[in-house]
Amino acid sequence: MNSDPLVRLEEVKKYFPIGGSFFRRNTAHVRAVDCVTLSISKGETLGLVGESGCGKTTLGRLILQIETLTDGKIYIEGKNIVTADRNEMRLLRRQMQIIFQDPYSSLNPRKTVAEIIGAPLVIQNIVRTRRERDEKVLELIMEVGLRSEHLYNYPHEFSGGQRQRIGIARALALKPKLIVCDEPVSALDVSVQAQVVNLLQDLQERFGLTYLFISHDLAVVEQISNRVAVMYLGRIVELAFSETIYQDPKHPYTKALISASPIPDPQVKKTPIVLEGDVPSPINPPEGCHFHPRCVKAFDSCKKGVPELIEVAKGHYVRCFLYL
Repeated sequence: MNSDPLVRLEEVKKYFPIGGSFFRRNTAHVRAVDCVTLSISKGETLGLVGESGCGKTTLGRLILQIETLTDGKIYIEGKNIVTADRNEMRLLRRQMQIIFQDPYSSLNPRKTVAEIIGAPLVIQNIVRTRRERDEKVLELIMEVGLRSEHLYNYPHEFSGGQRQRIGIARALALKPKLIVCDEPVSALDVSVQAQVVNLLQDLQERFGLTYLFISHDLAVVEQISNRVAVMYLGRIVELAFSETIYQDPKHPYTKALISASPIPDPQVKKTPIVLEGDVPSPINPPEGCHFHPRCVKAFDSCKKGVPELIEVAKGHYVRCFLYL
């Protein structure tokens, strides 16, 4: 893993307007991503975890510029992609790709494997003939464990795991540096999940890929990630190396998440930390620390101010007043 950042985010925000109409202004905003500063080093896998609706997928889409920022800056190899023009963005998109969560809905059912994987090559003018496209696609599907006879099959002829391999091959087509993996195994059987995770690790080693691995499955994230960022209501609340965050979590929310994660060994017993109440609405999040209404250790400062993400140990960052 290279220590140089491939991706750097500075105070990134994404607020979705709601409640407006043609004749009146928007009445509120969903604070999907709320002032995130983060970096991803070349060749590493950064796991991004949190409950559904916390902003994980939105953050990944912002990096890819599928969504536009409300505020902040995003750099890819030092280039501010927020200010990039159309031609610059076209070239930058070769460096960034995505693997979607659902292999059933992310593939066009009317296209063959050759057409699906070959589409990026055609759009970016990397291939000019059908024969050249098919040769490139054949190389790609062999890399992900599919065979030459699959080239002209349609998505419905494959299993879920095979479809996700097609999605991975499509993401590899332009030889990207960064791949955003948006819950790529959550829709698969457990046995197939392990195969896909092993494939992703193998491809990373062979091609020097960098991953942002988004998931709510802490066991999968522990297996594949070098570092883990924990997200709650649009904010990063803890960031550390994978082994550190699982063995010595600091933030009360992280502790609750890890305590609720199942352990395959029936001999190991642990008591899950039960959080009171529901996740607050991102339309009207609590003042101060967003987590304080559910935190058993909250005190007055938590309700009034927003704690900064501070380094409590080497490479271990926590957003909590308990450590200020």
